[in-house]
Amino acid sequence: MALLIRNCDPNDVENIINVEKDVFAPEDVYSEALIRFLCVSCRESSYIAVYEGHVVGYTISCIEESGKMHVLSIAVLREYWGKGIGRSLMCAVINKALELGISTVYLEARKSNARALSFYQRLGFEVRHVLPNYYPNGEDGYLLAKELGGRACAEVCADED
Repeated sequence: MALLIRNCDPNDVENIINVEKDVFAPEDVYSEALIRFLCVSCRESSYIAVYEGHVVGYTISCIEESGKMHVLSIAVLREYWGKGIGRSLMCAVINKALELGISTVYLEARKSNARALSFYQRLGFEVRHVLPNYYPNGEDGYLLAKELGGRACAEVCADED
């Protein structure tokens, strides 16, 4: 598979919105202004997945003042699910965190999103807290985190499908 993972760029905003509209409920799609802001502010830790010249997924992750990496959003076009693209995106984030000496990567997920929760847990994320009424529709979420502990990049992302 000719998959390219590269850093997010403000020119990717329209493609990111298209991916979000394919995957998320309308109320969960980020605004164009927010995506543009995040692609500029968090460029070094946010990634775009390009397959055969087409944007098929993305992740937006930001380094916080606390020294943790926060994955704000990740999505892959539905037709590309199950091909390892999400894993490649998350591994890019994890590898960047390790490169920068960051020991914790965390994110939020809907309690009802069994597919996402299984994906994150296969990558070694653990549920840390329930987030009551976290989503706009009142649904609870989970806070999940992965402690990296300075392990080598290959060890963190190897053979965890």
